[in-house]
Amino acid sequence: MRKLSRYCLFALLTVTVVALLTEAILGIVFSFKDRHLEPMAVHDYPYLYFMFDSTGGLNAHGFKTNYPLKKQFGKFRIILTGGSVARGKLPEESIARYLEQELNTRFQTGKIEVINAGVSAFVAEQEFILTQLILRHYEPNMILSLDGYNDLMTFKINRQYPSGFELPPHNWQDFRVIADNRMRQRPFSRLPLFFRNISRAVRYLQRQQFENNFRWQTLTDDKLRPISERYWQIIGDTYDFCRAKKIGYYNFLQPVRFYGVNDTTSQLKTLSRLYNLIEAGIHEKPYAFSLTAIFKDMPEIFTDDCHVTAEGNRIIAQQMAERISNDVQAWLEN
Repeated sequence: MRKLSRYCLFALLTVTVVALLTEAILGIVFSFKDRHLEPMAVHDYPYLYFMFDSTGGLNAHGFKTNYPLKKQFGKFRIILTGGSVARGKLPEESIARYLEQELNTRFQTGKIEVINAGVSAFVAEQEFILTQLILRHYEPNMILSLDGYNDLMTFKINRQYPSGFELPPHNWQDFRVIADNRMRQRPFSRLPLFFRNISRAVRYLQRQQFENNFRWQTLTDDKLRPISERYWQIIGDTYDFCRAKKIGYYNFLQPVRFYGVNDTTSQLKTLSRLYNLIEAGIHEKPYAFSLTAIFKDMPEIFTDDCHVTAEGNRIIAQQMAERISNDVQAWLEN
């Protein structure tokens, strides 16, 4: 019995030492791999999962804007929502800044201000909640949303982690969700806290195995159509809320580099089919517009599948200005 106990103790110590060494080695590997990454300065936020911190020249809500919550009398205020494309890198080269310049120049006025409320990785559902919780308090005359790509990506990412909702936020299971936390209360769920790098490696291998075994061709249009319908339900709810608050609302479907391109993988072909179904829904909604084709002959304008150069941001702003001009002019003439 004592001999067996010694063997068990030795085995436990061996496993522990190996685990600690593996954790340390993986820590070095991940540190090298992540050396170029810049961590996002974010914090948990009720209902929205997260928001940016008010650092680096950002306002109290983490928006890239200098405008206060209280709107000055006589100003026409527009808020731009969306993900990282709407947010942009440099404030002076953002869609919001170009849109403000374009409208004030077009109407020879200084009364129009555009607030950049883009939040990287946000999907349409988060923008809807953001509008209810925060944006309406900025007293906007109009809200514009630039969407599409993040909703495609959240569909792609969350296939492995179904939530019961077609378009949940990216990596929703990593946040502090009540049902998920019930699982984390179990004893073995504490291990990832002590072996973060091993847990990261295991999750990576699980994702790779899932992706390698997933058959994109099984996602027929009949299976993709409910995703498209959910997207437009969220956009429609946002429109209805804004209308009830006497706020103008427009939705813009953003350009995506691989959309409509023939030489793509089965994964991108499936995502393009989903985007095509989403785009088809625009025809039923007078407040929605497609910008998917504006860079059709300018693929060099993209810096990746969704982000564009400063010139691309300027072109998007011009297209938005063209579609909202009548409403802006009507307000200026009153």
